[in-house]
Amino acid sequence: LRICVLRRAGPHERFQIERLARLVTGFLLVCVCAGTAAAVTPKVDTMSGGALQSAGPSVRIVSPRPGGLYGLWSRVIARFSCTEGGTSGSIATCIGTVADGQAIDTRSSGTETFTVTATDTAGNTVTKSVNYTVLPYTNPLRFVRRLAPGRIDQGVDYAGSGPIRALGRGTVIKATNKDPGWPGHGWLLYQLARGPFAGKYVYVSENITVSVKAGQTVTTGEKIATLHDAYPNMETGWASGIRDTTLANADGHLCPCADPGGWSTIEGRNFGHLLVVLGARSGYLQPDPPKQRMPPGWPRLSSPGTVAAAPESRTPLPEGWTARPK
Repeated sequence: LRICVLRRAGPHERFQIERLARLVTGFLLVCVCAGTAAAVTPKVDTMSGGALQSAGPSVRIVSPRPGGLYGLWSRVIARFSCTEGGTSGSIATCIGTVADGQAIDTRSSGTETFTVTATDTAGNTVTKSVNYTVLPYTNPLRFVRRLAPGRIDQGVDYAGSGPIRALGRGTVIKATNKDPGWPGHGWLLYQLARGPFAGKYVYVSENITVSVKAGQTVTTGEKIATLHDAYPNMETGWASGIRDTTLANADGHLCPCADPGGWSTIEGRNFGHLLVVLGARSGYLQPDPPKQRMPPGWPRLSSPGTVAAAPESRTPLPEGWTARPK
């Protein structure tokens, strides 16, 4: 039997070729005109005259990404597609762990598997899976109203109003509304107890009213303070664990200029990266960030393709600046 393909074969033509192949008892030869080779992708056993070998359907998973990192309760939308392949029939079903366009499960921490199975009308089935990790941390700013990011300095600045949540489970080290060293006098310091940053300290300061006490254990997502919408807004980042000193200050990484927060320290950039992984809006990178390093042994988060680069300002940003429309 000789079959000649004179034009680009569509799904119907490829399916008909396969049907003919199943009826062949002798030799089968498929000839393809120049320019149409890509139209016939399956391999043909011309020696045995057997049926065409279909490449089967294919699956493409866009989200969640392989090795992706996400925060607890973050909203991550599944994006995937199934396409026919070779001479197989059209796609009959394309089924994921959740439907395309629906939110994946981020209700508990740990490594999860997202699977998509494609089946075509010829009965060919292909399954593809990706693993992603839900960190034991949540976006501490997800309930702040009119949230607007500011500059990255010792930490990351934000404007807005509403509840601030604990990034992760931990212990409150210091909580006061009367710290004279910070605008608004609010200072909150807690130590994380779980996950890759267990033992590290987080601070929240400026224009906040704390709602927890020193020595108190807080759970992930628990309200720990209230942000007030006032200049110079709020700052949050890594702390040293010593009184009200930021990690950037303890590491000697403050800007030597008139404004200690006049550049984006490595500590501020590192904390900002974590916030974005958890689903928060990114702070703004100031020009010419210094070449600095985090303390030895500091945990590294690698989340390929899930975190966009921080937006960069062309000029230094003053204290209290935010990206909120005037």
